Amino acid sequence: MENWTVGQIIATLTVIAGGITALGVITKKAGGIITKWFQVQLAPINKKLTELSQQTTENDKNRAMDFIVRFLADVEQGATIDAEEKKRFWENYDLYVSLGGNSYIHSKVERLQKEGKLN
Repeated sequence: MENWTVGQIIATLTVIAGGITALGVITKKAGGIITKWFQVQLAPINKKLTELSQQTTENDKNRAMDFIVRFLADVEQGATIDAEEKKRFWENYDLYVSLGGNSYIHSKVERLQKEGKLN
């Protein structure tokens, strides 16, 4: 180490800095390539997950609508409705509305509320 000149030290530091920079560039490029590869490989899975999510939402909406229609038919026919059934009705109704339920159900609920059958 005693025989090193300033020029040799600068040259060595330049080589080390160049190596670190090159390693950083290679790592960044490789990371980008790997990321793109994963995106391509995962695209079918992401598509399937989106489809399943949409199906689940549609199933939830249909399940809520089935409950609501049955409940409203019972109310219209004068069936005795307990507090727990009313609570479940309102939970399903809120879910149905949040999932974009149609105005047919909404107007039927409003009509039965005005008649005092849902209070």
